[in-house]
Amino acid sequence: MRYWEKLGKSFSGFWRSPSLLGVLLLCYVLYALLAVLSILAQNALLQLLAPGATDPAQLFTPTIMAALFVFTVIETFVMVYAFSFFLAGFFGMVKNSQQDGSTRFREFFPSAKRYWRATFRYLWLPVIILFVFSLPFRYLGTIAQQYSTISAVPSLQFSLLLLSALAVSLIALVMTLFFFSFGPAIIVYDDAEAWSATKESFKLSYKNVGRTLSAVFTTLLFLGVVVILSAAVLFSAESAFTSQSGVTLFLLLKVLFDVLIIIAGIVSAFFVFYTYRDLTIATAARKQRTAVKETTKPIKRKR
Repeated sequence: MRYWEKLGKSFSGFWRSPSLLGVLLLCYVLYALLAVLSILAQNALLQLLAPGATDPAQLFTPTIMAALFVFTVIETFVMVYAFSFFLAGFFGMVKNSQQDGSTRFREFFPSAKRYWRATFRYLWLPVIILFVFSLPFRYLGTIAQQYSTISAVPSLQFSLLLLSALAVSLIALVMTLFFFSFGPAIIVYDDAEAWSATKESFKLSYKNVGRTLSAVFTTLLFLGVVVILSAAVLFSAESAFTSQSGVTLFLLLKVLFDVLIIIAGIVSAFFVFYTYRDLTIATAARKQRTAVKETTKPIKRKR
């Protein structure tokens, strides 16, 4: 299946299964609540460990760094636990939509119950990789928030360090997407365990670089365009929204762009599933051709 054909089928898959939007909206609300609780807990922790700190440099202490590390580990565990449940149910619904032409919301919980354990175990390796490589950016970002709180301008050295940490995090994200994109599809389609899905995803990605890159590129393109567009619109319009009606309009635009991000995620999931199906068909065809060549190979007789 060619790229544009897969892309068209991915969009039609979303239109045939609007219940997928409801699932991800529910996931979005849950994660918004968890994010708010995380920010409140993190600020309370900093106030407890460094009360009345006026200089962000005071946060560079072993105690605060260790506390933020433990807090991030706990936060990551909670997020992954919740995300694996939604991801398992969501991809199970995507599978049903591809096989039956549509899916319904009531299919979410049976799929989540069946696949969430394998999905939870599978997610830990990419999460650990992202956690390790994004930890410097997470820590420096927390300190940058303190700079903005006291209306201070960070030094050039700190800004360069923050940008370097961001670049490392983005590279780790792209590499993780490349090698781990097909894991949920393998778990759901083949009813595979976590380690088997990890090995198979690595193997497919390594042997099919072009098609894997197209799936990663499509995912990053959809999400990146919507995120950049929403950030540009909201940032440019935020200063103009000073009245109550302006604030309401700002919040509506924010919700609208978040919904567009969710739709982009649904289309990307369909694209990954179609890519995985094409790769498995191509791999099976290669194995069959190899077997035919082996069976038709002339036997050399000894003289």
